Amino acid sequence: MDSVSILEAFKAISDKRSREEILNELVGSLRSDEIRQVKSRLNNIKLQCDVVAGLPHEIVTMVVPHLNVEDVVVFRRVSKRWNEIFTDTTVVRTALRTHTGQNVTHSESLDALIRRRFRAERGYPATVVTMPHDIRGKWEALLTPNREGLASVLVSDTLISAISQRGYCHVWKWPTGEFKSFRIPSPSVTHHVAHGSKILLSFEHSKDFSEVVHFCFDSGLSRAVTVKNSVAILFVSLHASEDQFSLISACKTSGEPFDYREQPLCREDHKLQVHKFSVHDNEFVCSWTQDQDLPCGRHGWRLSKDRHGVDRECRHPSQSSRLLWSIYEYTIDDSEDDEDDVFSYKPTAREYSSVHLSLEANDHITVHCTYQAEHSNFINAYLDRPGQGTELMFRYTKGTDDRKFQVHLGSEILTRSSASTTNVLSFNVKRWLFPPPIDDCTTIVADGDFLIFWYRYDDMYIWCFDENWEPSGPLKKKNLGRRWPRI
Repeated sequence: MDSVSILEAFKAISDKRSREEILNELVGSLRSDEIRQVKSRLNNIKLQCDVVAGLPHEIVTMVVPHLNVEDVVVFRRVSKRWNEIFTDTTVVRTALRTHTGQNVTHSESLDALIRRRFRAERGYPATVVTMPHDIRGKWEALLTPNREGLASVLVSDTLISAISQRGYCHVWKWPTGEFKSFRIPSPSVTHHVAHGSKILLSFEHSKDFSEVVHFCFDSGLSRAVTVKNSVAILFVSLHASEDQFSLISACKTSGEPFDYREQPLCREDHKLQVHKFSVHDNEFVCSWTQDQDLPCGRHGWRLSKDRHGVDRECRHPSQSSRLLWSIYEYTIDDSEDDEDDVFSYKPTAREYSSVHLSLEANDHITVHCTYQAEHSNFINAYLDRPGQGTELMFRYTKGTDDRKFQVHLGSEILTRSSASTTNVLSFNVKRWLFPPPIDDCTTIVADGDFLIFWYRYDDMYIWCFDENWEPSGPLKKKNLGRRWPRI
């Protein structure tokens, strides 16, 4: 039988299993030289199919929006045909339009955009391009059942809580989208804290008592606690996993109620009380109380308000403190020897400072102060630390005309306190920033080594800092008249 008849007989076999058995028998009967010859023939056969190279140009343009911008550059290295496809002007514009919006100029190239991005990430001066987040990501609309107006919104590590104008607190668990709500005594919330799966709200009803509401998202239970004779709740702290919370209140040493909005807190007449609350028989009870002295100046503390008359609040992760205003007067002794001069004049100076509280693990109160000179036209408006560390602290000050604006960066140093159980930390400025004149600031946050300054609800400024507290980019005072980069 010749080779032609053998080949025709093999082609006539339609059963796949029979063909595989014949092939296995043939391969098993081959000699070594015949096996090498078969392998050399099989290596020259390519089984890949270039699908992209054969697609029409319109189909490629429809596929590009589903790719990352980096993939468009990497795909150019596959072959000459792929390089020709992914360098086409229409394809590049489609990719840029997907990730940067509709405001892409025709002169922009993909390579230049990527180079700018790398330079901006490394802190080098470069033109910053508006890059919104990936539009292909998950969008979530958080709506209340009856579309009621919201008075305030707080975002924590796992929860988004909003206070409605009708006296409800609406809570969303943003990783899963689960929604719950609970009734609150009043829309006027003094403190609003969220941490883990817990939410803590405080309310001031009268001169005689205050109320605290604790909510657990996992169990859906809300518990209210009445705090009598301690209407001035200056600080609250929330435990992330356990049903526990602590608060610091101010009261008179005699135990009588007082109106802290009209009377300043002074060391001689008032004291601080630390309360710890835990659950017992499904109710919150005060398990521990301690009195501590006020480490304040001669003229005491007053509540700090913004220009709309709203009490300022300084928030940290799981903590919230009232922002207080303190005036301290002292005598300047500028004479070298005035023992014989009974009529010598000793001028007085005055220091302005804003104060907020924090509670340490050993239940000691820490007072955070920042001072300003009397001749300064700025009033202290904010003081906070980043959520992941304490290296960078910041505050912003705003003048009386609401347009003079400064961002102060620095750290805290331990100062002397008149109370043995209280630490006092003073703000030490290391750097000033001079943003352009604006109407108002809505948000200023920091974390580690960067600062985000956000205003007018549509503009955002980001500064990065090195170990010498030098900001990246052209953020100098002489650039106030120029257009600043926006991200």
